[in-house]
Amino acid sequence: IEWITQNGICLDNIAMERSTITQAGNGAFARRFIGEGQVVTPAPLLQIMNRDTLKMYKLVEVEDKLVCDENDTEPIGDQLLLNYCFGHVESSLLLCPSSN
Repeated sequence: IEWITQNGICLDNIAMERSTITQAGNGAFARRFIGEGQVVTPAPLLQIMNRDTLKMYKLVEVEDKLVCDENDTEPIGDQLLLNYCFGHVESSLLLCPSSN
């Protein structure tokens, strides 16, 4: 219990509630005062070391398998996961929230 008292992080700082903003739906709202520099809620992060791994390329069928088209080097888009990640424009590292 001593370790938890010294190192534990409260997980109930926020609660899901209906927004008072028209058509905004649900949102996360503070259940108590959260001061500057305090953790709102801990979140494990998936580290993607090279953001280019989320690029999508045209696929072609070769021997009943779908593989990247070797003749097409231009990406056709990005994986949806990219929408939920954050990083710096000058870095290839992305941090993506991970939950279960």
